[in-house]
Amino acid sequence: MESWTAIVKPTFGLYYVYMPRIKRDLQRFVNQWNHDGLRTARYMSPYQMFVRGCLRLQSQTLTGVQGVFGADDQPAEEAARPAGPYFNWPERVDVPANQLALEPGRLQELQQRVNPLAGSRDRMGVDLLE
Repeated sequence: MESWTAIVKPTFGLYYVYMPRIKRDLQRFVNQWNHDGLRTARYMSPYQMFVRGCLRLQSQTLTGVQGVFGADDQPAEEAARPAGPYFNWPERVDVPANQLALEPGRLQELQQRVNPLAGSRDRMGVDLLE
């Protein structure tokens, strides 16, 4: 039982501090995305602007632009070898659900003492977890 509480208590702290921050930052991103200045770019999406720029620069010998169009500067034997070590990492991380429920009095005390949205943005909430 002790190992369970050793995991659950820090997990609750992470949920309490970071979930409001993540939700706030996602809302800011959505607001910024929905009100971006792309109307001045002839109503093109960022992807359309990227494609248009690449097509405009395709005749130049810029490495980045040629890479977009599949220009192959490597000999076949070099291209067949992997560029570096291959790591088979999972593409997602499963975070356990928060199963710790505080008593209403303790939760209210925690909310009065710790504002999860407060603190320096540079520290990213780490100061609240210390």
